[in-house]
Amino acid sequence: EKGGGRWICLREWYYSGREQKRQKTVAELAEGLCEMLGGVQPKQVIADPSAASMKAELRRRGYHTQDANNAVLEGISDVCSLLGAGLLAFSPQCEKTIGEFGSYLWDDRAIDRGLDAPLQENDHAMDAVRYFVKTMRLVQKDNKKRRESIFGAALR
Repeated sequence: EKGGGRWICLREWYYSGREQKRQKTVAELAEGLCEMLGGVQPKQVIADPSAASMKAELRRRGYHTQDANNAVLEGISDVCSLLGAGLLAFSPQCEKTIGEFGSYLWDDRAIDRGLDAPLQENDHAMDAVRYFVKTMRLVQKDNKKRRESIFGAALR
């Protein structure tokens, strides 16, 4: 929302090769993103740092790509902070993203080993949300005072 400091995801583009029982090529995935954007030219496309061929394809199509900050636990915490503060929202058209919020699970095997880690299943949309929040640095932490600030304004 303009001037409100609130980020609203209006649309999503989601494809799961597992669900569709068919993997798409990198060119097909990039084409799906282009179609979803409908001519909108974003300032940057935040991508998984390991997706080298996808980033190359997007750059070939004229998009600027940015490697995502994929710090998992910090990202989850930051997304929770924004949601709790009402500063991150999703339109009803983001059905896969909204659905994944309800199915995001912690990995019991990792917990048994003393680690906090989400189960890496049905989490493509959650990864995208986390990448966006962490890469755009929407939550900034002052480690000395352990105070969180959102967009530079301290929460109290």
